[in-house]
Parts: sequence; structure tokens; C-alpha cells
Amino acid sequence: MRSARLTTALLLAAMVLIGLLIRLDGITGIGVGGNDTIFYYSLAEQWAEGHLSFQLGDSIVVFRPVLLAFNALALKLLGHTDYAIKLANVLLDVVNMSLLALLAWLVSGRRLVVVASVAAYALLPIAIWSARQELPHTLSTFFVLLSCLLAWLGTMAEGRKARARMLAAGVCLSGSAMVHEELILLAAPLALFHVLGYISRRGFAGWLSLVPGLALFCIPLLLTIALIAWQQPVQVSAALGSPAGMSGMFLARYPEIFARYLWNGVLGSTSTAFAICVGLCIVYYLVSSRRNARQYRDFLFGCGFCLFTPVLFMALYAPFFGTVFSRGVLPLIPLSIIAVFYTFAHLWGERAAGMRAIVCTGVVGLFAVSGLASYSAFKVGNREFGKTWAGVTWPSPAALREGYREFLTDARYVPSYATHWRRLFDVFGDRVDSNARLLVTPSTVMHAAGRRALQTQVYLGDNAIYRLDHFDRSLEALISEKRIRYVVFTLAQSRRPPAVHRPYRYRGRWGESRSVDLVSAYGMDPYSRMDEYQQVSHVMRRLGARELALFPEGSYEKAIARIWQLP
Repeated sequence: MRSARLTTALLLAAMVLIGLLIRLDGITGIGVGGNDTIFYYSLAEQWAEGHLSFQLGDSIVVFRPVLLAFNALALKLLGHTDYAIKLANVLLDVVNMSLLALLAWLVSGRRLVVVASVAAYALLPIAIWSARQELPHTLSTFFVLLSCLLAWLGTMAEGRKARARMLAAGVCLSGSAMVHEELILLAAPLALFHVLGYISRRGFAGWLSLVPGLALFCIPLLLTIALIAWQQPVQVSAALGSPAGMSGMFLARYPEIFARYLWNGVLGSTSTAFAICVGLCIVYYLVSSRRNARQYRDFLFGCGFCLFTPVLFMALYAPFFGTVFSRGVLPLIPLSIIAVFYTFAHLWGERAAGMRAIVCTGVVGLFAVSGLASYSAFKVGNREFGKTWAGVTWPSPAALREGYREFLTDARYVPSYATHWRRLFDVFGDRVDSNARLLVTPSTVMHAAGRRALQTQVYLGDNAIYRLDHFDRSLEALISEKRIRYVVFTLAQSRRPPAVHRPYRYRGRWGESRSVDLVSAYGMDPYSRMDEYQQVSHVMRRLGARELALFPEGSYEKAIARIWQLP
């Protein structure tokens, strides 16, 4: 017995260490890039300075106080760097692996399930991707795992202990909702399993004793719902109005929407192989529950908790949201992982322990490889992904190569649009200051409020000037007024021309939205980035600027960016 515990502990430690090293690889050189990451980073800067704002100027309201507090704390404790929040997320994901191990043990009581579940999560591409960014999903996974763990402990206890644990579960679930709002919907399946757990042990006798625990569980959740509705009335109204907007056909369409969201959510967060395994687990569960309900009571309740909590969540999610993001489903995937390996262990029984371990290792490897192979088909940021049924993707050599390449790009292991701003900052070093500012062009680069990477405090701040914020004056006048010494033209994260944008006001504030007419401002009809490039190049030649070769040949930056130095 002691030898088995030691082996389990060593295997767990090895899996966690591997997961940690994968997530840490090159993390200090990634920088702040992307869309949402820049936005969250800018808000974290404000929170770290004591300005508890949920928006930048008149940008969208993001009422995620727990997320913003966590990010600000990371900047405070780990230093004001562009990797502090990433490092905090990586360390938090180690905690997530530990919580996953504990939950798997409490639910199944099987060491094989514990080790295999942690290994599968440690190697899960979307979990690795999430931990290496300033996004909310690693933190929301933490709160979901913690609330599920506490709810399970509360369901298994009675009396005062049960009530205290259910209250703690409600507080943690409220925390998850203040990281990502829709996770409040997990309250229903957790409350349901609390009731079912009581009934499975004691029947219906004395069921009124459940009321205090459920009430304590719901109180923090109701307060959270009220806060979210107060801070984000537009978003809440849109979600509540979603079913009504289906022209009375919602009930007829609901089964298809629910099934599509569930399939796409699991598939997009993991792989085709994993999604099929989950489906087979559901079939096996239903067959077992009909034939051997009494004999398999512990398995049916434990596996049912992990298997159907995500299902019930998606059943509640489907009516209120127009699509499903694969990355938003990440907090629920650890439960599905436990369910898969618990089903496997139960199906295999106690026979041939060595063979079970070998097969489980193979399944973990299959999930890791198929996750990479599926990655390119189910992009984590694809807004259209949930609107059609996702097709299956098998781990062919071509799919594996493409998925691996895109995973390396998205997770910031290789230079890309997301690492571009850090690399720009690196080449300028001490060149830029208030008397030698940098002008960023074209006018389609990161025009949304709070999404200007170089204007974060960790980079150039007010010494980075975006041309779009001054489109109503000539390029020459802007260069003179703002003491511009360097001009960069970059296609990284360049979007379509904005109809409306929120101009930057110095000292970290954002101006009111206003219409942008780049055609009349720049004298080009129609506007195009290449025409603006020609315009900028012409002005640079006229002013006697020289082009700088600051990037090596063959680099990502060399292909998409040009830099000039003004005399």
C-alpha cells in the first residue's frame, strides 16, 4: 500500500512538473499582444495603481473584478513586467492540476484515474495556451474546480459541515462568475447533484434539511447576479432576450442548438477522439444505470457528477448565447477528463493492473496528439466556430503538422502577431522618449479602445503615438507637434478601417467615440493600407528620414514592418 502511494505521488509530481515546464517555456519573452490580452493588461495597470475601473474611457464595460484584482496582484507581487500575469497564470494552473487530482480522488477513489486525469490536463493544448496569456480561463478553471470540489464535499457531508461547505462552494462559484459571467449557470447542476446525493443516501425522508444548505449556496450567487445585472445591463438584457428573438421557434430548435453547442464545445476544447470518448461514456453510463443501478451506485453518482455537470451547464447556456467559444468551455473540461478515465477504470474493473496502466498511458498520449491535430480546425478565438456543426478531425500527419504549427503560434512559442509588440519594444530600447516619440501606422492597427499594446506602461506609454488618434491633422503637423523621431508601419493586428473609434488621451485616458473618415482625412478613395503605406513612405522621403534595418532577414517582423528614423 505504501509503495502504491509513493508511486502515485511520484507520477503526479512528474506530470505536474512536465505541465509546468511546458507552460514556462520562453514565457519571459512573449510580451503583451493579441486583442483581449492588451485590454486586460491595460485594466490591470489601472487596478494596480488603485483605479478600480471596469472600462477604459467609454469602451465596453468588463465587470470581472476577481479577474482584474488577480491580474493587478500579479503585477504588484511579481513585478511590473509584461510576463507577470502570464507567470501568475502558469503557477495557478499548477494549483488547478492539484485540485483536479484531489477531485478525481474524491470522486473515484482510484489512483489510476487521478494520475491519468492530471496527465491529460497537463498536456491539453488549450489549457497550455490559456496559461500563457492574460486571459481569464485559467482563473475561471480554478474557481470552477474549487466550487465543484466544495460542492462534492458538501454533498457527502451532513449538518453544519454540509452547510458550511455549500456556502463556500457558492462563494467560489460567485468568484468564477466574476471572472467569466456565464459560469453562474453552474449553480443549477451543482445544486441538483447536492439534492440527488442526499436522496441517494437517505431517500426523501427529512429532505427539508437540505433547504438551509441550498439557501446558503444561493445567497452569494444571487448577490453576484444582481451585481452583474447592475454593471452590465445591456449584455444581460441581450442574453435574456435571446430565446424570444427566435420567432417562436426556439423550442423546436433547442435540441439541435444544445447538441451542437455541447459537441462543438467539447470538440473545440479537446479533440475529436476525446469528444467521441465522452459520447461513449454517456452511452455506457446510461446502460449501467438501467442494469446495475444499485450495484454501481457510487460509480453512477461520482461519474454522473463529472459527466453531466458540463452537459447540464450547456443545456442552460444554449438558450441565452448565440454561439459557443471553445476556450470558454475550458473550465468544464477537467470534469469531463475525470469522467472519461473513471468510466475506463470502472469498465476494466480490477483486472490486470499493469495492462490498465499501459492502456491509460496510451489514451493520454492519444488525447495529447489528437488535441494538437484538431487544433487548427477549432481555433480558440474563432467566433463562428459554434454556429455550425464541427466535423471530425483525425490525427493524420498533415493535420498534426498544421495543428502543431498553429498551436506554437497561438501559445506564443514562435514569433507572431502576438509577440510583435514586445519585439518592437526590444529593438527600440532607450531610443524612444518624450523628445523622440514613436509614431505607429497604419490607421487600422489596434484601433479599439484599450487595445494599443505599445501604449501600455510596460512599453512606451505616452511616447507611442497612433496616427489614427490624430487623423484630423496632416502627417507632417503630427510629427512636429508630438516630437516624432521614429515611424513604424506594421501589418501586425491591422484590421479593417474603423467606422468609429475611441481616440487616446494622454496619461492613460481614452476619448469619446467619434466617426473616422480616412478617405477625406488622407485624400485616398477608397482607403487602403497599401495606399497609406505609400503616403507614409512619400512623407518620410520628403522629410529626409532613413529606413532602419533593425530586424534580421527572414524574421516575422522583417516581413510585416518598416521603421524610419527622422533627422
